[in-house]
Amino acid sequence: MKLSLDGVKKMHAVLSADPHYLAKSEKTRLRIVEQALKVIADRGLEQASFAALAEEIGVSRPLITHYFSKKEELFVEVIHFSVANAQIHVGSAFDETKSALKNINSYVKSNFEWAKKFPDHLKMWMAFLYHCTFNPEYLKFNSEVREIGRSRLKSFVDRGIKNREASNLDSEYIASVLYNQVVHLVISSVTQNGVDIRNYRALRKLTRELLKTES
Repeated sequence: MKLSLDGVKKMHAVLSADPHYLAKSEKTRLRIVEQALKVIADRGLEQASFAALAEEIGVSRPLITHYFSKKEELFVEVIHFSVANAQIHVGSAFDETKSALKNINSYVKSNFEWAKKFPDHLKMWMAFLYHCTFNPEYLKFNSEVREIGRSRLKSFVDRGIKNREASNLDSEYIASVLYNQVVHLVISSVTQNGVDIRNYRALRKLTRELLKTES
């Protein structure tokens, strides 16, 4: 199993489905992935052995290896799970009927809300980013995920320019700056005392300044 956006898409479908319609095997597999994320967040990837995971979940090790033959395969699916979880949470904040500025602010706010609601995902993501420093496959996947977020922001900035909500016409620059700031502040909350809402307020101010709007 390799990291891919297709893997995220499949996990997105599982998480979005009515649990009553999921097969027993899908539920078991998802439960293993969810618990693996928690173990990785609490102990680190190196200490997240199949034995430790089996003990945490209360199942046999053979059951885990039935779904994931190697720990790396499980880690890949944990990453797919975390990205899909974030996409569902952040995606629900958009409203095409609202202004570009409100959608951008909703995007920023929903990222902070996600980080506050799912702190274990952030801890796991730190482990993933570490692996990106020496694993080209992980680095490529991270770039693809970042581009999705940046492109979504750019689409709203472009709409704001079209609707004369913004006077700054450099949507590429605006989207890149905002996305990088969101990622930086959300990730940094792992090493601080949790998510600081003041960072969200600061980003709202930055958004207005970048768009050059008084809205």
